[in-house]
Amino acid sequence: MTPITDSLPSREELLRDGGLYPIPVPLEWKLIGAEGEDVAIPHVEGSPFHRILARGALLAAETEPQQPPELMTLRKLTLPSPLPSALLEQYSAQLRAHLSKNGIESRLIFQELAPCALTVERCAKLVLERRSASDDRTELRYLLCDRTGQGWELAYLLRRDNLAAWSPLLAEIDGYA
Repeated sequence: MTPITDSLPSREELLRDGGLYPIPVPLEWKLIGAEGEDVAIPHVEGSPFHRILARGALLAAETEPQQPPELMTLRKLTLPSPLPSALLEQYSAQLRAHLSKNGIESRLIFQELAPCALTVERCAKLVLERRSASDDRTELRYLLCDRTGQGWELAYLLRRDNLAAWSPLLAEIDGYA
């Protein structure tokens, strides 16, 4: 039997073998498993949102989505470390071209390379507004590398009328918490 300890693992222990922590996910959201099944996220008493460790692709969404739904994705990418400025420009142009090809107009709000609470190096942050009659969401995307050098793309697709509610979660990623 494994002894029970009184303390949770440290951030360093969680990240020793790679991955990202803490990925904030709102309470009452669910993870979507490989077969499309709902995966509940255990609730930590007293926490305003879930903080999860991610070591592979994730998709999280509202349990009862309104239209259009908010969601979060995380996927592995091949990225150079440290991230060069030119990479963010190229990524931004490719993302906007992809949206345009799919009939979604977008407006670049913000992009920068800056410190991030999810990594020891700087990360790339990109904020886009989708601009169509049926989709008025904002995309926040982060490109970063974990301690083992694995590249990641973390993306939140959020309704603009709900951005204020996301401030504490995004502050956790941006390192302002």
